[in-house]
Amino acid sequence: MRDKRAAGGARVTRPQEPDRTGPRTVLAIVLTLLVPACVTLLAIKRPAGHGPVGEPSPFGYTWSLSLGLVPVAALLMAARSRSSARTPWRIVGATIALLGSAGMLLDIFLGSTFFSFPNKGATVGLCFWGFDPATGRWIPGLPIEEAVFYYSTVAAELLLYVWLSGAFLARYSTDDALADRAPAPAPWFYWPAALPGAGLILAAVLYAELIRPVPGRFPGYFIFIIAVAFIPPCVLHRATRHAINWQAVAFCTLVAALVDIVWEATLAGPYGWWAYRQDMMLGLRITAWHNLPVEAPVLWLVSPFCVVTVYTALRLAVGRRVRAVAGDYRRDVQAAGRQRAGRDGRAVRGDDRPGDGEAEPHAIAGAGFPREH
Repeated sequence: MRDKRAAGGARVTRPQEPDRTGPRTVLAIVLTLLVPACVTLLAIKRPAGHGPVGEPSPFGYTWSLSLGLVPVAALLMAARSRSSARTPWRIVGATIALLGSAGMLLDIFLGSTFFSFPNKGATVGLCFWGFDPATGRWIPGLPIEEAVFYYSTVAAELLLYVWLSGAFLARYSTDDALADRAPAPAPWFYWPAALPGAGLILAAVLYAELIRPVPGRFPGYFIFIIAVAFIPPCVLHRATRHAINWQAVAFCTLVAALVDIVWEATLAGPYGWWAYRQDMMLGLRITAWHNLPVEAPVLWLVSPFCVVTVYTALRLAVGRRVRAVAGDYRRDVQAAGRQRAGRDGRAVRGDDRPGDGEAEPHAIAGAGFPREH
């Protein structure tokens, strides 16, 4: 009950009960990130570039995949324990399959153009085929860890967002019913939103060609990131922004940045798990992070935005399709009801709904019964 004070008439409300699960949730988040980090760091035998000849990080890349797999397992268990029936798991799976496959296609067709994998001892040694544009041939030079990397990172980002929106940051989520029923903007794809991405691509080309020209260098990887991971979610932004939990997106972005610092800047770069071909980079490097190209943190910063936007777009599209089918079904049922009402002599209201079942006078007369006076 709300009480009013005698003076001023100010309303006083009782404070809400504190969330006693919050500290345990924070501890679970810390452990979910700390355990795979420790597993990865234990795979390092000595500092990079020091000590006797030998592999300083045996199976390091393989063990580091726990940075994506452990959060995925933890988030799936958390989602199962909550048993949320409102989570569209089929759309979650479709989003992971779509974006993970996009990363795989990048590796298959452009992996040898953008990346190299100098440390063979950091992987299990299994490779899949990819196209080498330098020779125009297909070569088995891409480690199988790359496939796990793409699917696990996309799954971890999306499952983290889904869990945050349904539990930890649920108060900032929009109501699913209202979000799904919001009218779609016209057009669905807002193409002027692609202009910032196009401007970034133009600026990158001008920088590489005019400001810091290097013979044979072209910012292909930066252009790819903007064209595939930035422009599409920008184009879909107007149609999806009302249904996105932006606080959860911010949290996912911070976690992605933290993982990037540990995974790429601290481990992958110094130990050669993977490297970037400088002739396809913009030319801006972070010296403190083992000369890491700026394209790497840019990708990690925009990837949660891309993953969440694509997931939300699929969810809204499926929801509208389901409602359209349901609307057609209701109209068919109403039409069938009107036909039966006409055959039975029942009244049909002016708004095309079946009447209350009472016979109309003209229907009685038509049936051969005398009218009452």
